[in-house]
Amino acid sequence: MLHAAAVCTDRAVSLLDAATRWAKERYQLRLMDVASGRVRAVQSPLTSYYADPFVVRERDASWLFFEEFHYPTSRGYIAAARIGSGLELDSPTRVLDLACHASFPFVFRDGDRWLMLPETSNGRCVDLYACVEMPGAWRHAARVLDGVDCADSVLHRHLDLWYLITAESDSRTSPNRWLAIYFSDSLTSGRWTPHPVNAQRRYADRSYGYGRNAGALKASGAHLLRPMQASTAYYGQAMRVMKVVELTPDVYEEIPFEGEHLYRRIADEWSTHHVSEAGGIAAWDTRTRTGYLRGPRRAVAATETGRAQS
Repeated sequence: MLHAAAVCTDRAVSLLDAATRWAKERYQLRLMDVASGRVRAVQSPLTSYYADPFVVRERDASWLFFEEFHYPTSRGYIAAARIGSGLELDSPTRVLDLACHASFPFVFRDGDRWLMLPETSNGRCVDLYACVEMPGAWRHAARVLDGVDCADSVLHRHLDLWYLITAESDSRTSPNRWLAIYFSDSLTSGRWTPHPVNAQRRYADRSYGYGRNAGALKASGAHLLRPMQASTAYYGQAMRVMKVVELTPDVYEEIPFEGEHLYRRIADEWSTHHVSEAGGIAAWDTRTRTGYLRGPRRAVAATETGRAQS
């Protein structure tokens, strides 16, 4: 009897959360042909929304990996679809269905293999998956971090070291997060050293996900750029582009990037939450449902002259 009551209570809580999210949270995903500037919106089902897009170019095909958040179950799953020549998407395939909410499917290439580092902060772990067959077959390759609450993690190889750049939280700062970095000479060894920048807890005093990655790091000429969430009114409102000035095992410094770049143009025009580009195709999402009585607001963070770090 008690077990049945608990199950009913959990179900009721889940349904209430689903209804709340449906009313307040939705994203619109768009694709762009960079050469022509043509933009096409991607339609998601009424019962789900698509977010956190990553574009992948594999041989003669372009793939879009993204979070599919399913309202009825209040969970995110990792999905993928092939991008057609007219920017149309094939029917999405669910490629990773984990025991907890999953999002931000950071897909990257290491030599001749494709790897994925999805966000599983609800499971308090950071796991690496290896591609068996593109796009839908993946196997667990390594646990990178365990017992930590990390969101929107990316990996970047620099001077023979792998750097994990993420947004960490604990009971002292929740729901806010700080910039956290770990480094290792191997992706799968399980030996990751905390970076000294972690102790500074940069961005921990900023709300609405400020400081979280808004996509993968992007090399642009002599610059290394980090798209960063920079919302000031609600989560998912805006991003800005940061320039990585120094990245070593001892020092990490970044400043706002003031040059011309596709990511900056997209952020300024669309008030973006997340961005990606590969093979001449860009993808981004914008939050379109923010509350019961208010609509989305144009971002002020794109032109903000305030602190780059806490």
